[in-house]
Amino acid sequence: MNYFGLFFTFMIPGIVLGLLGAFSLKESAEAKRQREAAARKKVKHQAQIQATRRKQSLYVSTMESPGSRAA
Repeated sequence: MNYFGLFFTFMIPGIVLGLLGAFSLKESAEAKRQREAAARKKVKHQAQIQATRRKQSLYVSTMESPGSRAA
């Protein structure tokens, strides 16, 4: 039996295909983590913008002129 031929015919391509599959799974998991982090960052940024808008809307002014108040 030709073990040398079996090795190069079946084992080497199997190892290569297995490594390609493992690296693609790792890469897709990393891309998913990056998308989730970007989404969290976007939500956090939007929350900061809304908080700023709320602070601006709470501004209260008086009807007095600036010079009428005695120090």
